[in-house]
Amino acid sequence: MIRDKKPLNIPKKSLHFRMLGTTAALALAGLLSGCNSSGSDDNSQPGPAPTPDPTPSAELSLSTLSTRPDMVSGGDVLLKVSVSGAMAEKLSGSETGAARDILILKRNGEDITTSLQPNEEGSSFIALVSELENGLNTLTVNGVGEFSDTEQTLEVTNYPITGPIFSGPHENPFYCGTDRSGLGKELDTDCSVAPTITYYYQNLDGRFLPLPSTSSYPEDVATTKVYGGTEVPYVVRIESGTINRGIYRIAILDDPTTRKNANDAWKPGAGWNGKLVYRFGGGCGSGKRQSTLGITGALNEVALQRGFAVATTTLNTYGTACNDYLSAETAMMVKEYFSEQYGVPRYTVGEGGSGGAMQQHLIAQNYPGILDGLTPERSFPDGQTLTATSVDSILLAEYFRNSNLNWTDDEILAVSGFQLIGTLMNQWGRGPADRNSVWPQVCSSDIPGGAEYDRINNPTGVRCTIFDSMATVYGKDANGFGQWALDMEGVQYGLNALKEGKISIDKFIDLNEKIGGVDLHGTWPTKQRIIANEEAVRQGYKTGRVIDGKGITLPIIDLRQYQDYGNGNGNVHTRFHSFAMRQRLIDANGTADNQVMWIVDNSDLSLANGLAMDEMDKWLEALKLDTSEDSYATKVIKNKPTSLTDGCWHPITKERIDEPATFDKAGTCNTLYRYDGHPRTVAGEGIRTDSVKCSLKPVSASDYGVAVTSDQLAKLKEIFSTGVCDYSKEGMYREEFSGPWQSFGPSPGGVN
Repeated sequence: MIRDKKPLNIPKKSLHFRMLGTTAALALAGLLSGCNSSGSDDNSQPGPAPTPDPTPSAELSLSTLSTRPDMVSGGDVLLKVSVSGAMAEKLSGSETGAARDILILKRNGEDITTSLQPNEEGSSFIALVSELENGLNTLTVNGVGEFSDTEQTLEVTNYPITGPIFSGPHENPFYCGTDRSGLGKELDTDCSVAPTITYYYQNLDGRFLPLPSTSSYPEDVATTKVYGGTEVPYVVRIESGTINRGIYRIAILDDPTTRKNANDAWKPGAGWNGKLVYRFGGGCGSGKRQSTLGITGALNEVALQRGFAVATTTLNTYGTACNDYLSAETAMMVKEYFSEQYGVPRYTVGEGGSGGAMQQHLIAQNYPGILDGLTPERSFPDGQTLTATSVDSILLAEYFRNSNLNWTDDEILAVSGFQLIGTLMNQWGRGPADRNSVWPQVCSSDIPGGAEYDRINNPTGVRCTIFDSMATVYGKDANGFGQWALDMEGVQYGLNALKEGKISIDKFIDLNEKIGGVDLHGTWPTKQRIIANEEAVRQGYKTGRVIDGKGITLPIIDLRQYQDYGNGNGNVHTRFHSFAMRQRLIDANGTADNQVMWIVDNSDLSLANGLAMDEMDKWLEALKLDTSEDSYATKVIKNKPTSLTDGCWHPITKERIDEPATFDKAGTCNTLYRYDGHPRTVAGEGIRTDSVKCSLKPVSASDYGVAVTSDQLAKLKEIFSTGVCDYSKEGMYREEFSGPWQSFGPSPGGVN
């Protein structure tokens, strides 16, 4: 029970388009049997999600199913009322078996007992409680007759469907994309639209097409066999709308021809397996926009053909906003809405690659309970530490393009740490127009021309950097600019290449003297290297923007489509980053046995995607059935399917090779799919690559492994006047992660 919380000062406004209303509760009674929302039982990832039921000895209990009681959104919450003891006995002996026979449910003093519906599991009821006020609400359940002295109260805090809940103040300005997404003109400044329903079907050629009629099917409609062997028409219901200012799409198998009456309460068809896949998109954008999402954005065939529902939003695409706490908040709100309108998913699996993988990792660490299992593809650990790779590469590429020294391709590769020149020069190093993480004037085309920041002509314009987008975390400087948690001070680019004799000392000195940096105005390259703001670095660690790994013990299948060679052109999604994530998990938790690493050739990706979904389903089902008193982390490892091991698929024979993914580069898979590093590992950083600002030590000739003249040493001391990186020590300003469910407002946040 949540007590001693005062009502929040949230402005009242009309509820936004809760589509199905209280009639949806009729459909939910049969769907919730045996289903608990993430985090609400012992076999889900630990973390505050819905309210746990009180002790079994209580005769009456009240709990939320769709979300945390202190983070309800949109004016609705799915409630569970359980009875035990004498009350349960009377209920079982009642001729009607009705809630009214034994109890009364009230919302802020108003009787809403009629909203209660029997739950198939027995001795409990569910209710979709609507018309909650913004702010604090009191739900009370009382016994009647001989049980009139029995009472339970639950306080729930409701927020507008437009948010925010814990992500802090809304970004302003914020540009809408509903019209360009086919949803019509936005209805308010929060870019809201009314929900719409559209049907698609897959034809016999494997294409998704709009369904011409909901009363009959075209002759070429395909079927799909979902888990359990049920064969259903491959017809998908797509709901579209806006939640938390993002455009959402929810896709689920349905059979509209079975609806007897258009006014009947809608409920999922027989094709839904009761589980949800949540999609996260890639990229790394700077926010300030809603972005666009086509109607087919949720048509994930691997998930749908197995019976999973699929949900996604524009704000769960990192290319829209590289902001993991906004992504987590949006996923929580969409999942709540899904639970209230479709049914509480048995579990929720994260899916997505690149920036979509970062979001899964960060949500698992910082907001546990939203996701029950992760299937990251082409993964990176997090966005903050990856920003250094992007900026390093752009500056290195610019240096090599303009150097008057004769750098060979082999020397450039040795400095970059990549396997191909193209990865540095044509992929990572294409320039700020392609990588807008730290260039304030490089904005999405959604930002109107002339609105972008310009130091001279528009100094108060929109600044498109990830640090400005997340200034609620990193803080602002005296100019109102987001403070940077990005640092180059003391980094000796090419150090290991020098020590291994792959470049000369003169080229090493020239490179480090001239690589330059970027300033807060987007000027580049500058003579001055980037120096991080101390507060921003500390906040990045404390708030979990840098993946620490602690507590990430849920099931993970890391699936990597091998792109280190990128068909000869290179690619940013190099295999190294999966190993970086694994090392962080090992260092934090003592093991990474909850993470499985698979690697496939490009041509085998669809096969591996399906297999990953099947294996994750087996893993989570086994975990849910484990009633032992083991810790959650122990259960995860214990219930991992024996068929689920590290491995790879041979690119030619297509043979699956099961072997541990080792850091020492030994083994068949590491030979077939080689991994290397990047500029910071060549500069001496370890495989974790999570030192935002390195500790410094004085320049010493003995550190270079080659002869250094007195003039060369003097030059190095001039270049590195404050010292060089000492990666044997912990980085500067590193703070312990402050724990999950941190809030940047308005909710207090924290673990329930």
